[in-house]
Amino acid sequence: MEIDGFTVVAQLVNFALLVWLLKKVLYGPLLAAMERRRARIEHARSEAAQARADAEQLAAEYRQKLADLETFRQHRFNALQSELEQQRRERLKTINAEAEAAQAQWHQRLEQEQSLQAAALRGAIQDRVLAICRKALADLAGTDLETAMVRSLLARLRNAPPDREVRPSFERGCRVLS
Repeated sequence: MEIDGFTVVAQLVNFALLVWLLKKVLYGPLLAAMERRRARIEHARSEAAQARADAEQLAAEYRQKLADLETFRQHRFNALQSELEQQRRERLKTINAEAEAAQAQWHQRLEQEQSLQAAALRGAIQDRVLAICRKALADLAGTDLETAMVRSLLARLRNAPPDREVRPSFERGCRVLS
């Protein structure tokens, strides 16, 4: 096989023409499509990174707001709890005062009732004693009343010896008046 210079040059020109045509028709559009795709992917990645950064910032803001809300809720809860405790104490004081006032009224009414009952009992006892005295006087009225009274007094004195103060009067003699 003999190498001919024209054939080599023609093949080189043919190869160069083939490379130029492939580059123009096939590789150019293919490389442009790959570059556009790479640019789209890069753009999507940058948008995703931006969206992730925005999401993380929003999440941080949300967590901060949640923490602030929890702190506010806790402060509000503590304030309400202390306010409720204060109101409970005040109501308890009011109820205790009302109970003490009611108890004082009850005691006052009880004392009044007791004094009324005691007065009624005293009146009843006085009436009963008066009735017994009237009956005794009525029973003794048939005899000599003074004689019976003196006899009764003497009988009592004999049964119960007199005190030191009264004894000298008995020894000297005494006079009973009715």
